[in-house]
Amino acid sequence: MRQSPFLLRLELLIGSLAILILAQAFNGGLSLASLDTLYTRSIVSGARVVGNDLVLKLEGAVRFGKSIESFYGMPKVLAGVHKDMPELSGVYVAMPDGAVVHSLNPDQTGTTLADLAGTDAAHAFNETTSDEPVVLAHASRHIVLFPIRGPDKSLAGMLALAFPDAVVDQRIEQGLVTNLRMLAISTGAAALLLALGLFSFLRIRADGSFSRVRLYVVLLVALGGAQIFYSASNITFFREQYLDISHTAAKKLTALVERDIEGLLDKGVAIDKLRRIETSLSHIVHATPEVRDIAVLGIDSRVLNLADGDGAVTDPQRLAAATQVERGYAVTLPLERQDKGGEVSEGFIQVRLSKAAIAAAIREIILDAATVAVIAILFLVEMSILFMIYAHKAAARRPAASNASEATGGPSLYGVIRPVAFLFLFAIDMSLSFIPLRMEELYAPMLGLSKDIILGLPISVEMGAAGLVVALSGPWIDKRGWLEPFVTGLVLCAVGYFFSGAAGTAVQFIAARGFVGLGYGLGLMATQGFVIANTGPEEKARGITHMFAGVYAGSLCGGAAGAMLAQRLGYGPVFYVASAILVLVVLCAVLFLRGSARSKAPANQPQRSPEQPARPALSLRGLLRFMTNRDVFALAMLSILPSALVLIGFLNYLLPIYLKRTGATQSDIGRILMIYGVCLIYVAPFIGRLVDESNRKRLYITLSGVIGAAGMLVYYVWGGLPAAAAAVLLLGVSASFGFASQNAYALNLRITRELGESTAIGLTNAVERLGQVLGPLMFGWVIAVAGLQHGVTFTGVGYLALTILFIVIARETRTMSRVSAPE
Repeated sequence: MRQSPFLLRLELLIGSLAILILAQAFNGGLSLASLDTLYTRSIVSGARVVGNDLVLKLEGAVRFGKSIESFYGMPKVLAGVHKDMPELSGVYVAMPDGAVVHSLNPDQTGTTLADLAGTDAAHAFNETTSDEPVVLAHASRHIVLFPIRGPDKSLAGMLALAFPDAVVDQRIEQGLVTNLRMLAISTGAAALLLALGLFSFLRIRADGSFSRVRLYVVLLVALGGAQIFYSASNITFFREQYLDISHTAAKKLTALVERDIEGLLDKGVAIDKLRRIETSLSHIVHATPEVRDIAVLGIDSRVLNLADGDGAVTDPQRLAAATQVERGYAVTLPLERQDKGGEVSEGFIQVRLSKAAIAAAIREIILDAATVAVIAILFLVEMSILFMIYAHKAAARRPAASNASEATGGPSLYGVIRPVAFLFLFAIDMSLSFIPLRMEELYAPMLGLSKDIILGLPISVEMGAAGLVVALSGPWIDKRGWLEPFVTGLVLCAVGYFFSGAAGTAVQFIAARGFVGLGYGLGLMATQGFVIANTGPEEKARGITHMFAGVYAGSLCGGAAGAMLAQRLGYGPVFYVASAILVLVVLCAVLFLRGSARSKAPANQPQRSPEQPARPALSLRGLLRFMTNRDVFALAMLSILPSALVLIGFLNYLLPIYLKRTGATQSDIGRILMIYGVCLIYVAPFIGRLVDESNRKRLYITLSGVIGAAGMLVYYVWGGLPAAAAAVLLLGVSASFGFASQNAYALNLRITRELGESTAIGLTNAVERLGQVLGPLMFGWVIAVAGLQHGVTFTGVGYLALTILFIVIARETRTMSRVSAPE
């Protein structure tokens, strides 16, 4: 029965609405995690104010020889802290060894901070650590820890303020109303634009075909517009919320200082005789980054005392300018003295907020929100690609649509694997951020190993199993096709993820991650096998880069989604969700890609003639012959191995350590590393087209090495955050050239076709895995011997030298001309 254009439009509308809802839900979920962070920060900000106030009083008592353990009137003091901040569920004062000597709840006196706040609490501070408060999460509570210093800066004790997660949840519920309203508006508007675009703008021809450009325009305007509108409204909302948080904290701080000064005034101290008060005020400013300075003003608004984070301010110009305040950036309260006739006004206390500090914090919030938007758009793009495949399949089902089905077969069949690879890696990397944390929950001593080594065992076993399968799975794919090992791999992953969630012991968890590693290696090799089987010589670079674009997009989005779910649901449920997604991918692959299960080369792929000898059986001699081939050896040892050493050693090992030492936040590090992934997602496919259209694959491999070496040298010459970003960008472009050209070069070699293409790619991938393992070790050794700056320089020069050696040794391969299909 012939399908009407109306029904086809309706089918496209339903599919696009499903993509819209998925994309908006994904963005909304990530924004919910941002709300959690924002409101946790607001409560921590209030805790810092009341905590620093108590710490200053306790440190003052210690300086006068009083003991924290026998501090007189502590129950009343702790009750006052709770009155100042009713959200607190616990206030604890502990000795340096973590023993709790005072508590808001007397029953908890005599316990330890390790019991109340987790094992990390007892070791949070020592004589060398900074005085910055430490925030910990334990047993459905957040705990803010403060060091109490003695006269010689030794650790005299610790203060802990605890508030339940339910307090954060209550504030999230209040902010969620505004957030959901914006989400509903953007989703409703996008749905209307989709309907108008698909029924008015998109033209469907008699044969069921339609313009891909017009469909892309509809999706871009409707779906992209919804994402941009919602993300922009989030940025505005988060900015306003942070300003409100800062102002509220300033009010609380001003009220505490007002109370302390009024206590002195009530004792008969004149407001212009507050000696050395600048020292206390300076401590408060130093402990509160959002505060610029604190001033005591006379009744005539003349500045009597002024202090900033560095101490007392005596410069006449600064004293004169202290009363010049910008609206919204200062809090002023009256100072009054109790007299027989009532309250007598003596002056004012003024707290000015630091505009620079608040601007920096808002900039960080905007960058975080923008990062969320980028990840959400990555998800949207991959879902849109999946939708386009679905749309052309829907058009191809029409009887007259034989000419409209090219998008799902022929030269571009490899594009189908990109959304499959995306969903595969989305599920695999959902646990990326918390595998060691889950292992810590299950930790038990084993084999005499240190705790740090045991915590790393799940990842080591997973990666080791993946590397083993990558090296050995090629012959299976060459012989049986890609689908069988792909399904087997994903089933292993699904089983491994299910038992990762169900594991009750460390050994069970490690074993489960081993299953995940076996499945991951097999599934990843099978996706490459799909590309190899469904591309001709002039399409392999594009096919490989499209597949890896899906891999990296899935990794970025899956890691973000997994962290978001873990924060709300805990670690266990995330493993089950990942397992369910993997089962869904298996079902989709079996149902929709069964026809390419044992795909032969397309018409443009050279076929073996009947008189050509059959491929010999795989043997150790054949493997050695392949690896010792001049071109293969040059590719593996002078390009693939050094590029893997540099990329993983620099990106995953050296760069995070260096940036952390320079004061970069964890968010900054994550954003910079995202540049690499974005290059492989969006730059690599275009480079793949250039490589496919060129007969000089060796030139692009050389270009990859030169750009990678340049990235290392840029980092050495400039240094700092911008240089790190530029280095990662160059390494991303280098990897884009490398992934496209290295595989295309290897697949064009005659010895590769003789051995088996998937087998050969498995061996080169094993060399790459070896480089990834050795990269951090090599960088650690080079830096230990030559230092950070010179070590990076030597590595970059060495990489460049190996690249030059490659172009000298390797011979250029020529892409075999297309063969006409039989008539």
